[in-house]
Amino acid sequence: MSGFIVPQLQLFLPNHIAMETRFLSETVGTHQTNALAVANSEADVATNNSADFERFKQRFPAEAQRLQVLWESDLIPHAQIVVRREYSPELRNRVQAFMTGYGRAKGPRGDAERVVLKSLHDLAGFVAADNSSLEPAAKLAYQLAKQNAMTAQWVNDAARQARLQRIESGYAEQVSVLKDATP
Repeated sequence: MSGFIVPQLQLFLPNHIAMETRFLSETVGTHQTNALAVANSEADVATNNSADFERFKQRFPAEAQRLQVLWESDLIPHAQIVVRREYSPELRNRVQAFMTGYGRAKGPRGDAERVVLKSLHDLAGFVAADNSSLEPAAKLAYQLAKQNAMTAQWVNDAARQARLQRIESGYAEQVSVLKDATP
């Protein structure tokens, strides 16, 4: 999301910049390795997200001083943890209870779990969610597909319209599944 979809949707496509042809090369890595590549003059530009960039600045203060933030996106949703719908409701509820209770206990067990959470991007814990929490990510993917179809070169307008219709119906089906599915 923060490495491709959001920059493509909010920065590059609206400004008619074809990422794939505008840059001489592309390196795929973690947010940290990409930021280090820019700081060490191995790459010209990198994408990141706010949380990872804050950790980067703490861990690599000298390298962070060599970077300049050029653009910031709108806020994007955090990642979700999902479980397969085919599992029994009892198992799904147990997994959700474990995840939402993790790090909330008192005493040594809770203390140990909070240490683990802190080491995982400084998390405070997990909150319960349902399938509707996936809708923002689905919408971003839909918007990107639609924007790509609108700016692509087509044999004729009918081909473009057919692609746009497939994108619309695919997105409508995805939203329907997310709304109709039981948590």
